[in-house]
Amino acid sequence: MVDLRMFTRRTFTVAGALLAVTFFALFGLLFVYTQYLQLVHAYSPLKAGSGALPFAVAMALAAGTSDRVVNRLGTRYTIAGGLAIMALGLGCMSFATLTTAFFPLALIMAVVGAGMGLIMAPASTASMAALPREKAPMASAMNSVARELGGVLGIAIIGTVVSATYRSRLLRSLPQAPASAADDLTSAHTVADTLPSDHASELIHASNVAFTHAMNTGTLLCALITLLGALAALAWLDHPTTTTPSEVPKHRRPVPSESPSG
Repeated sequence: MVDLRMFTRRTFTVAGALLAVTFFALFGLLFVYTQYLQLVHAYSPLKAGSGALPFAVAMALAAGTSDRVVNRLGTRYTIAGGLAIMALGLGCMSFATLTTAFFPLALIMAVVGAGMGLIMAPASTASMAALPREKAPMASAMNSVARELGGVLGIAIIGTVVSATYRSRLLRSLPQAPASAADDLTSAHTVADTLPSDHASELIHASNVAFTHAMNTGTLLCALITLLGALAALAWLDHPTTTTPSEVPKHRRPVPSESPSG
């Protein structure tokens, strides 16, 4: 059973929420980014996969240096900075077009990965350190729940926003589009394969434009939520406090017992 008293520790609750925000933005981005690369740009699965590789590399490099950043700036500013960097990358992704080249997209993904790398370890550590040692296993489990919940909500909410925006934009620009083509971009491309070449190219172009616009809306929403997370980190994350032996009040220091005199 989960000890609900853990959530009375503000640092534990806020750090867990920020982990959820991080995965919300990540999964929301990946949900549309892979479709954008493979369908709008018509990249092969291998090239589309390599488009996300800079994200993994940048995240690993940033995560490896996050401890030094924490030592220099503190947990609060490191997490807030990581979220701000993620928001910057997501905001840049919201300007993608049908013709955005591979290299700028890969660079944007690297920025998002670098921001996430600065968040993960400090947020997890802050969450665990906010509780007594015996609560560490439960805190770790709750961190996993927060990440999974954030990812699920990211796909559900961003996916819904993108789907609704795509349908609205496609039917507005191409009212005669088949109903099934307005379901999603994959369906539009499938329907286009059954049409004469001139109608097929018109449908593919209109659906690609509609999806890119919808993706921009979704990634902008991710950027705004991530930026709010950065502000929340600045406002509500506590500074870690450590007590050294020299800082212990004198009345709390053990007094050595005097040996009895002979």
